[in-house]
Amino acid sequence: FEVTRKQSKLYKNHPDRFYVLRKDRPFDLIPANDKTALFPMSVRIIKIELEGGNTEYLLTNLPEERFDIALLKMIYHMRWGIETSFRYLKYNVALNYFHSCLRELIIQEFYARLILYNMTMLLISCVKVVQSGQNYRRKVSVSDAVVTCRYFLIQRIKNAEIRELLLKYLTDIRPGRKFPRKVRSKRFEALTNRT
Repeated sequence: FEVTRKQSKLYKNHPDRFYVLRKDRPFDLIPANDKTALFPMSVRIIKIELEGGNTEYLLTNLPEERFDIALLKMIYHMRWGIETSFRYLKYNVALNYFHSCLRELIIQEFYARLILYNMTMLLISCVKVVQSGQNYRRKVSVSDAVVTCRYFLIQRIKNAEIRELLLKYLTDIRPGRKFPRKVRSKRFEALTNRT
């Protein structure tokens, strides 16, 4: 199919051959004011059988000759670590809300939180957790480690205390846990620092 920004009946009446972008939809390959350009796209849909009988559908533009279904399934599974890192960044480091309104300050806040996340993960990787006779293996809690690292950066914690504080808050590693995805709309969060 081809992607275009032109809102004509010719394109709208053939959704199998054309995808018409809305005016406010960003698309880097066609400028916002270009109404004549057509961008060709070729994708394939892959159905993957998961454990437990569930199916997952992947949409990709990778060539079929080099990337078969088994390889795409492995790549998709490897991507889970990246998704976990984004979850830590969004919720534990609070990267989904900003205090600033100016673009430069938002960028500064983003990089500050990214540095905090990287430092936290570095500290967690340096701490060795001794496994006791528990049912599950244990690891350092990332949310508590972010708070500890933040206090360390503003010099409320001494260097000698970091290891003990990180080992104080441990969480169980429970492999194979599955939860249904919670789909809910994003609510507006007001900036209360403006009056």
